[in-house]
Amino acid sequence: WSMPGEYFDEAQEILILILEKLKIGQEVEEDIKDFVTYTINTSLGRAIIALIYLAFRKAKINGKKGIGNEVKWDIYIRDKYNEIVERRLIEGFALFGQYMPTLYYLDREWIRTKLRDFESLKGTKVIEALMDGYLLGNNVYDDLYELMKPYYLYYIDYSFGERHTGERLIHHISIGY
Repeated sequence: WSMPGEYFDEAQEILILILEKLKIGQEVEEDIKDFVTYTINTSLGRAIIALIYLAFRKAKINGKKGIGNEVKWDIYIRDKYNEIVERRLIEGFALFGQYMPTLYYLDREWIRTKLRDFESLKGTKVIEALMDGYLLGNNVYDDLYELMKPYYLYYIDYSFGERHTGERLIHHISIGY
């Protein structure tokens, strides 16, 4: 994971090529109970994780070089992630949730906009996947807590497929409060 910066562009090209070549369907046939476990066991999930790690690593190296922007990730990586969430792919949403603090570090306004856009999808499998990923983390960040309030309120009485997701929701709300 700690590759020299000289390989970033090549790694990015390879990851984007992998994502373009994967045969990805929009609908998930099986009934998924644990979206994060499902996601990390798919080729698409692993490729997205690698893309997020690469974006974060590039931002950290650029920060050390004094190249600091409000938007810290490469526009091509952001555009590729936008394609994934626009296609309503479970893996993209589960990892959006799981890596939300990292993605927020990379681009705060992008996260704010996406969370507003996703509100119309509440009650769907993709947002359940987002919540499953997000609630997996034990840390509750003030900024993200505020952004996630509409989701907390909607999902407080929701019957998640995975019992622990509901418990983690209560945990998040309690810590944030």
